[in-house]
Amino acid sequence: MRAFIAVDVSDEVKALVEKTEKTLEENGVRARWVSRDNVHITLRFIGEMAERDVGKFNEHFLPFISNIPSFEFVVGGLGTFPLNRPSHPRIIWLGVKEGKEQLIEIAGEVNRILSEIGYPSEEMLSVPHITVGRVKYIPKNEWWKGVSETDIRVKVANIKLFSSTLTRSGPIYECKMVWDLK
Repeated sequence: MRAFIAVDVSDEVKALVEKTEKTLEENGVRARWVSRDNVHITLRFIGEMAERDVGKFNEHFLPFISNIPSFEFVVGGLGTFPLNRPSHPRIIWLGVKEGKEQLIEIAGEVNRILSEIGYPSEEMLSVPHITVGRVKYIPKNEWWKGVSETDIRVKVANIKLFSSTLTRSGPIYECKMVWDLK
């Protein structure tokens, strides 16, 4: 199964993502938009893993994650990847304004634990974000005009392991494991 480790976001953030997508679409942006059910912050994409490894993940992640105090972050502000080409983005996202250091630190530890149990180390999460869409076409005008500047505070109470099944209509995510924070 394809898998990743992520932090869920609130319904308020999911509504902001939908509103952002609608505004961008009205501005002429064509993209493969992220569905409301799939909105999250990825800490680490794992790739292929065996279903039987879910138990092994629990053994290794539970001691670490159960000692992390719950925390908050603030979502707000539009961004793009690649960072050095905002006029020709491939991905449009909402960023994390406050609390990103905590997310980056947790992602680093997740990466370290995955390396210890035999998964290749990956580039560290450096820009915590919520993907809004993967760009197909972007107009040359101010395509971002009118996007809400709202900041939303999100409380993190757990970290989750998801499987991702790719379909023609987009990925389907299924939660495989939930680790509660302290």
